[in-house]
Amino acid sequence: MMKQKELTFGLLENGLDFIHSAIKYLINPSNKSDLKYGILHLSAGVDLILKYRLSKEHWTLLFQNVDLANKKDFDSGNFTSVSSKTCIERLKGICSIEIDDKSAAQLKHLRDRRNRLEHFGILDSEIALQVAFCKVLNFALDFIEDNVEQEDFETIEREILEEIRSSLGKFKGFISHRWNTIKSEIEKCKELNMAITNCPTCYQDALVIDDGVKCYFCGYSDDGEKAANEYIQNVLGISAYSTVKDGGEFPLYYCIECGSESMVHLDDGEKGGWICFTCGFDWDESDVCFCISCGSPHQVDVDDIGMCDDCINYRLSRD
Repeated sequence: MMKQKELTFGLLENGLDFIHSAIKYLINPSNKSDLKYGILHLSAGVDLILKYRLSKEHWTLLFQNVDLANKKDFDSGNFTSVSSKTCIERLKGICSIEIDDKSAAQLKHLRDRRNRLEHFGILDSEIALQVAFCKVLNFALDFIEDNVEQEDFETIEREILEEIRSSLGKFKGFISHRWNTIKSEIEKCKELNMAITNCPTCYQDALVIDDGVKCYFCGYSDDGEKAANEYIQNVLGISAYSTVKDGGEFPLYYCIECGSESMVHLDDGEKGGWICFTCGFDWDESDVCFCISCGSPHQVDVDDIGMCDDCINYRLSRD
């Protein structure tokens, strides 16, 4: 009887192969299964690429609990692998690799989509998935370029990587074509002074706020409060759970114009400002400050004493 060959993939080859497979599914999807497998394979591929770089630092870092790391389990693959979140934390903290908050948020958003698919079978729009795919694919290629040594590539890995790179242009072409299609509508919204910002699903600067939100690029729509929460988590990369667990401020407030809990503080380290995802009002960073009494944001005026109107009225009523 002929001895069967073992099927083996190294981490890098396996990751690239999954990404290459995802491209085949997503570049011209013919049905919803193509979209599903594209997202599942992309998520798996990116995770493996990140784990490959972590393994180059030391193989024990691939264990979720490094205290339980041993070579026998590692060689057999019989261990609990490092989670995506912990992997990124170790890449940043131990390997000194820079992964900005927006990229980390996009990776988390991809994992959230994968989890929804695996457990609930929920899909986004085809356009949103393709654009988000392009964002993550760009990140993966830049990560490989910056953090994987050229001599580490085997011939098969180089071939797969080149095929991945050549496919990226097709996605960029799709994005360019879509913008040409919606450009006139976006311009009309600007002429009407409607607020426009990044979409929390496709990340394009095409989310129009007008008593709720609608993305002219991918079709995402929702009420202002839900959209504000998704924007904070997917675009700004700030988790409501983490701010409760680890401390910090979740930048969502009651709007000083319409009263809805959908005003977001855009202090992301690059720019500041405030925007309400319900009424569309926005303010420069210096136009709004936090009340020294109750901590809520209020609009600054020429006679501002650092307190909101409610706190001023309360103080006056007690005098």
